[in-house]
Amino acid sequence: MPDFSASLSDADIAAVLTYVRSSWGNGAGALTEQQVATLRAELKATQFAARQLSNKH
Repeated sequence: MPDFSASLSDADIAAVLTYVRSSWGNGAGALTEQQVATLRAELKATQFAARQLSNKH
């Protein structure tokens, strides 16, 4: 699978999490881009560069 970690925006992450949270019979509500950005700020989580997440040895 190609490495796309550097291309995921907060909106992309919110969309993926919303899909997972609402699939397979779950009734969780949608997440917004702002919620992801707020949580990233609270956790002091930065967006990683592709090489930082690479598992290639």
